[in-house]
Amino acid sequence: MLFYFSLFAVSILLSIFADKVYRKNKKISIAISVLNVLMLSVFAGIRSFSVGKDISVYGLSRFESELSSKSFFNRLGNYSQPEYGYYFANYVVSRFTRDYHVFLFIHQLFLSTIIHILAYRDKEAKGSPIWLYVTCYLFLWFNTSLNILRQSIALFIQLYSFQFLEKNKSGKYVIATLLAMLFHLSSALFLVVPVLYKFFNKKRGIAQIVVSCMVIVGSFLFIGEIITVLMNYIPSFSKYAAYLNNEGARLSGRYLLYKVIMGVSILAFYISAMNKKENNNAILAAFSAYDIVFYALSGFVMFGYRISYFFLVHDLIFIPRIDAMLSKKNKLLFRMVVLLLLVGYWINRFILSNYDSTLPYRIGI
Repeated sequence: MLFYFSLFAVSILLSIFADKVYRKNKKISIAISVLNVLMLSVFAGIRSFSVGKDISVYGLSRFESELSSKSFFNRLGNYSQPEYGYYFANYVVSRFTRDYHVFLFIHQLFLSTIIHILAYRDKEAKGSPIWLYVTCYLFLWFNTSLNILRQSIALFIQLYSFQFLEKNKSGKYVIATLLAMLFHLSSALFLVVPVLYKFFNKKRGIAQIVVSCMVIVGSFLFIGEIITVLMNYIPSFSKYAAYLNNEGARLSGRYLLYKVIMGVSILAFYISAMNKKENNNAILAAFSAYDIVFYALSGFVMFGYRISYFFLVHDLIFIPRIDAMLSKKNKLLFRMVVLLLLVGYWINRFILSNYDSTLPYRIGI
């Protein structure tokens, strides 16, 4: 635990410094953030292969299989799943190194770079603090990124492409979703997001969020039929049908309660700060609620909590945007509440519940 908190403390201090010098010298600010990205990437890269369960499930084995590959395109027919983007990423890295630690370094480099790009974009456009972006990433997602490799890449492609919805470029968002599917097929779920965005953009009421959450819960009564239809047209979905099996389902009541407290607190600040100029954040509020709903469903299906990741990841931009919307007198209270909630979330998820198998941290080189 000490390794993580030491890393987080240094990273947050660097991001606060980057925030302070942003207006005076953007180049220095960016240089500090580059240093931050490299530090996080090195930390992720040098870890033992026992940190993060999915490394032993598929991560290392897929990289090793690409080491002996002479041609990526000749092997296309041999892959069990059409997630060719992830295979290709392994193939490219394996062309210049046999060390899997380098792949893990590049994986984190991609994720951390994306979150910093988003932070600087919203800093310029909305005044969102860079340090809050980084803090949310560290406590909500960093440990998870050490485990779920393919899904992390897919989700951060989706997170980056959210800007296309805001610019009314739904076509580009769909293309980005198809790209994300090459890393994790379940990203197909995001193909309906442009429709949801228009729905919430026109109707911002909390009633719409509540009703849509009820629809999600109701749809799970027919999930077997839905998956069957999908598999008839896309056989590769058979893998993710297993994710919805109720065998091995587990739910931490304490963790769910904490997620509810955190979600309700964030939404309460959002509602108090809502205004017409920030109408496009309504779907982010809905996603924050969906995260809680899908995690609750993990008590009935094996990987319901994995589905909740699709929506949790959007809190990385939602929380800093709420901060930008608040008046100066409410910012301090919001930041104090959020910091306490984030630390509590991390303790609940990774120490008490031990999700994603990333504790304790071990150096692997």
